[in-house]
Amino acid sequence: MEIILLKDIRNVGKIGSIITVKSGYARNYLIPLGQALRSSSENINIIQNKKNQLDKKVKFRISQAKLRLNQVKSLPIIKIYVRSRKHEKLFGSIGPKDIANAIMKLGVQVDKQEIYIKNGYIRKLGVYKVIFRPYKTIETSCLVHVLSQNSI
Repeated sequence: MEIILLKDIRNVGKIGSIITVKSGYARNYLIPLGQALRSSSENINIIQNKKNQLDKKVKFRISQAKLRLNQVKSLPIIKIYVRSRKHEKLFGSIGPKDIANAIMKLGVQVDKQEIYIKNGYIRKLGVYKVIFRPYKTIETSCLVHVLSQNSI
């Protein structure tokens, strides 16, 4: 039976591909779970339209991601002031949300899911390298300088 895949299925095929599988596998598993459609000219046209819309959305997201990436690259070192103890240890920690807020104060719109800190959270004063990833394959690194607001 010929089917059109609606999802990537390991060892079977990718989204939008037209493949031939055993009819029982298609009728009892793939089609009821919404992972495939029967291959017909009508369904092929529907899938092509969805594929074109998806490609447009992906291109738009990539262009927006590149624009924001350039904005983040143009920023100077991001400074965050926090309360700390005598031995450079912070009260609490700095995470992606805090870094995103600091970048937004500089005028660039970012989300906390787009920021990756290598060791999880920042718990000491100093300069740290943070990765900004607005899209799957687009990323850059930026420097975050954690400074003491008032030493105790």
